Amino acid sequence: MEKRTFDEEELNKLPRETLIRLYLQLADQMEMLAGQNRLLLKQMADLQESVAVLTQQRFGRKTERTREMVDGQLSFSDLENGELVLNEAEACLDAGEGTAEEAETALEGSLSRERRKRKAGKQKEMLGKLELRVEEHTLPEEELEARFPGGYRRLPDDITTTLEYVPARFVATEHRIGVYADLSGKEFVRAEGPKKLLNHSVLSPSLAAAILNGKYTNALPLHRLEGEFCRSGVELSRQTMSRWTVSLSERYFEPLWEVMAERLREAELVHADETPFVVKEDRKEKGSKTSNSYMWVYHTADRCGSPPIFIYDYRRDRKGVHAEEFLGDFRGILMTDGYEPYHTLAKGSGGRIRVAGCWAHCKRKFAEVVKASASSGKGSAAWEANSRIAAIYHVDNMTKGEDPEERKRHRETVVKPLVDSFFTWASETVEKVGTKKTQEALRYALNQEAYLREFLTDGRIPLDNSDAERSIRSFCVGKHNWHVVETKRGAKASGILYSMTETAKANGLKVYDYLKYVLEDMLEHEGQITEGYLKTIVPWSASLPERLKVKTDRN
Repeated sequence: MEKRTFDEEELNKLPRETLIRLYLQLADQMEMLAGQNRLLLKQMADLQESVAVLTQQRFGRKTERTREMVDGQLSFSDLENGELVLNEAEACLDAGEGTAEEAETALEGSLSRERRKRKAGKQKEMLGKLELRVEEHTLPEEELEARFPGGYRRLPDDITTTLEYVPARFVATEHRIGVYADLSGKEFVRAEGPKKLLNHSVLSPSLAAAILNGKYTNALPLHRLEGEFCRSGVELSRQTMSRWTVSLSERYFEPLWEVMAERLREAELVHADETPFVVKEDRKEKGSKTSNSYMWVYHTADRCGSPPIFIYDYRRDRKGVHAEEFLGDFRGILMTDGYEPYHTLAKGSGGRIRVAGCWAHCKRKFAEVVKASASSGKGSAAWEANSRIAAIYHVDNMTKGEDPEERKRHRETVVKPLVDSFFTWASETVEKVGTKKTQEALRYALNQEAYLREFLTDGRIPLDNSDAERSIRSFCVGKHNWHVVETKRGAKASGILYSMTETAKANGLKVYDYLKYVLEDMLEHEGQITEGYLKTIVPWSASLPERLKVKTDRN
């Protein structure tokens, strides 16, 4: 239909009914345009919020503490670990980690706060736990006689202490094994030589422990270890070290991993989490260039009567059946995030497994919106939700050190009203919120309500799954250094060795010394590796030598 434009004279000639009809049509069109405009404005606000949240996640501060949220602040940090990369020395000193005496002049003028006094006795206590070497500094007798012609006496020594660092060094040990024969040359006998970790290899327990500790404790990829060894005059290729690592895992540590995993399944509370990584062999088999494999992590906590155990379990994907297979007959509380397969597992367990939800995941969704807001989000629904959850944390932490029964009573009388109030407020607010991210966060909280309330039923259950996230952090830091794993054998070996190093750390052991001890002891017991023996060398075993334990308060 051809569009027609009326001038003023023509409009004056139109019948009244026609003018009314034209007006109503115009009003309908204006209302429709206004609705479209409102929709576009909402979509624009959602997009702006999404971009702001993504920018915050990529460049912003990682803290989720309400009082520390600073909008728009650039942070040069490890995205997985949250550790400072730039200005670390100044930041640590500013936070009180170190003293003015230790800083001396190198960082003079960089501290923005008043320098703190050294804690009395702390350095003496630390030095007292180290190997002590005493050096005497005296004056020659001739000089003393010249200084004191009438004689002298020796006063108490003036004692000062320095802390020395002894760098690693390599020693080639040549084993000359005696071979004997009778005079006729018919009978031969050979002296017993040292047992080898791997046949036809120069690998020793000390070198193996150094490689494993460097890669799995300190997140050093093998090519960096190769370079470091080369600078010490030892040429060991990363391919050789990779073969050694897989072989050591399969021959020595996998049986120990199985014993550790079985003990974990006996715990009353287990944390669970998972993280993606790339296994090239898996991608080839799947025929996909983008599909990820997953490292699942399970760990226990000593607050539930179990030693701290960390088990890393490599799987080809993220299907819930993997958790079901690993946990087996586990009976107790499973502390997880909101991943649905954990809930499905619990529903199908006949009450054998209860899932406790993670308040940190819930709070994080609101915190991301708050931190991304140009005005710190004060007064918004996201700010309100974040503040309410922070209050739940604050009040619950008041009895953090109490026994489980006392903590349960506190939760029932003091914490539960705050939880009830939060969910009532969330259900009343969710449809009134104007932005998509906040609405999604509220819906997540409401969908997870049953699991988020589980902590109220048992004083042993923590508020969140942060322990599991921290335990998987070492793997996440490592994977950013080596990026990909070539084979499934390598991925499985990595899971086993991360289990060993993280469990050793959690039990207060010197990781290098523990790995070296295990390899040496298993060599001595070659052919006698039973489950009973393996239980004597797990990281929490009371049979381990005292020398393997860290003597300071920090692991």
